Amino acid sequence: MNRDTRIVITGMGWITPLGHDLDTVWSKLAEGVSGIRPIERFDASSFPTTFGATVRDYDFTAYVKDPALHAHAGKNSQFALGAARQAWDQAGLDGAAGLDRRRIGMYLGAGEGVLDFDNYAKTDIEAWDDAARALNPLRWAEAAMRNLDPWREIEQEPN
Repeated sequence: MNRDTRIVITGMGWITPLGHDLDTVWSKLAEGVSGIRPIERFDASSFPTTFGATVRDYDFTAYVKDPALHAHAGKNSQFALGAARQAWDQAGLDGAAGLDRRRIGMYLGAGEGVLDFDNYAKTDIEAWDDAARALNPLRWAEAAMRNLDPWREIEQEPN
C-alpha cells in the first residue's frame, strides 16, 4: 500500500453475545454488561467450564434475501452474513449511484472456531482410537472426506 492510499470505514456490523446490532452492543459495552452465561447449546456438565460467551436468539434469515441459499451455513458464516449486511446497510451502498464494486473491500474479523462444528465433532469421534487415547490420523482423514463439505462455508448470494 502506498502512502497515497486512502481507507475509509463507512459501515460496521456486529453479531456478538451482547447483541446483534451496533447500538445494542455498544451500549452494553459502555454499561459493562458481560456476555458470559452458562452454556446451553450443548450439555457442558462433564467439562471443567460450563460457561461461555454464546450468541443467543440470533436469526440470520433476517439479513439475507434468500435464506435457502445459506440453509447449511455454519454458525460462524451465519454471524458473518448478519454483520456484513449491517455494514453494507450502514454504509448506504444499496442503490448507490455510480458504485464501482471493484473499489469496495470488506474486512471481516470474527472469533474463529471450527466452521462446521457438528460434522467436525462427528469426524473426531469416528477417528478416536480408545486404545491409543488419541485421534487416528488416517481414520480422521477418511471420516473428514465423508463428513465435511469444503463448500459449506463459502456459499454466496448471487449478485
